[in-house]
Amino acid sequence: MLTIKNLCKQYNTVSVISDLNLQINTGEIYCLLGHNGAGKSTTLNLILGFLKADSGEIMLDDKPLFEDKNYRNYLSYVPDEIALYENLSGYHNLKLFTDLTGQKLPKEEALKLLQLVGLPESAFSQKIAKYSKGMRQKVAIAIALAKKARIIIMDEPTNGLDPNSVENLTQLCKEISKQNISFLITTHDLFFAKEISNRIGILQNGKIIDELETKTQNLESIQELFTQKKIKNEIYI
Repeated sequence: MLTIKNLCKQYNTVSVISDLNLQINTGEIYCLLGHNGAGKSTTLNLILGFLKADSGEIMLDDKPLFEDKNYRNYLSYVPDEIALYENLSGYHNLKLFTDLTGQKLPKEEALKLLQLVGLPESAFSQKIAKYSKGMRQKVAIAIALAKKARIIIMDEPTNGLDPNSVENLTQLCKEISKQNISFLITTHDLFFAKEISNRIGILQNGKIIDELETKTQNLESIQELFTQKKIKNEIYI
């Protein structure tokens, strides 16, 4: 589905992304692991169109992503700090953001989406200001589903979540991926990446230095690989 070829980005004379190659398949959950400064956030910003690459290609279904004026409709972004309207309810945030895409979302369908992502029914009409981070994530994912995004991009989604919320997020993303929706997730959390993803890409100095199929690797073998590659220890379990 999403293919990145030979992507490069510099800030002044500092190379942040260097000859990055990456492919994410339909319905795949792909985790991008790397220490602080490895280039994770820059990679996401390039895919989302917030930054322009110096060279290389970002393709969706073998077509240049940014040549399609509707490319933002195919992507949905769930940042670490989720920006929703604090004085609006979960339902009204979902309705507002869907309206902004030019789609009309009937109330019954909106409520079904909030139920689907596991938001407690008692919270539908509560103001977002009262929501936990996990609840905000669920609203953001409901927004992505309402706009029929094909790729959901999540930046460090486990920051500030308790173990139960992490488990809920893991199961939710796995269920959604069965609808042929792909996920690209950046994280420091090796255990989370192993549990949620089909593949892990290890980013170092702006390039993928290794990829792992999570089904064929246990946690210990992945840790051993990190030791062999001398990857910085900011990646944690």
